[in-house]
Amino acid sequence: MLGLHIQGAKLIPDFKYFRAHHNKVFMEILRDILNIAEIKNIKSRGFGTYEEYRRSNLYNSNIAYVIKPGSGTRSRDVKLINNVKNKKRPITKNIKGILKDISDLKRKVTKNKFVIFIVFPVIVNNSYWAIHIHKIQKELSELTFKEFKFNNSIPGLIYYGKL
Repeated sequence: MLGLHIQGAKLIPDFKYFRAHHNKVFMEILRDILNIAEIKNIKSRGFGTYEEYRRSNLYNSNIAYVIKPGSGTRSRDVKLINNVKNKKRPITKNIKGILKDISDLKRKVTKNKFVIFIVFPVIVNNSYWAIHIHKIQKELSELTFKEFKFNNSIPGLIYYGKL
């Protein structure tokens, strides 16, 4: 689309609307700057990191709101948060999501297939985590990790797995 736009093609709708279709951050920017009353009644806030969201007044509030990632199509990873206890996703849902991604990748006809994911807060020798990472490890030909700490000292692990 951008290539056509640069070459002078007349896009309908305009290129900025195509860009907003798959870029939720840009969609929010457009909504803020466009002079359309019908879309001005939707309030939104953006956060660059999870830590920034945690420092906000939304994190400990009891109001309902929607969390969505900055990119992606359809409603992938969009979540309704309606009270404090729902703000933490159970580890089993995360594991199921990673296993589903691995399963989807296995069906694709591609030479190099990898998954990368971050787990926090967690430490390497946690026996509960060891049970879950084993489920993922048996689906991969290789799995390596590196320990790290976020700026606020929360321990995390970044995993790199090859199918």
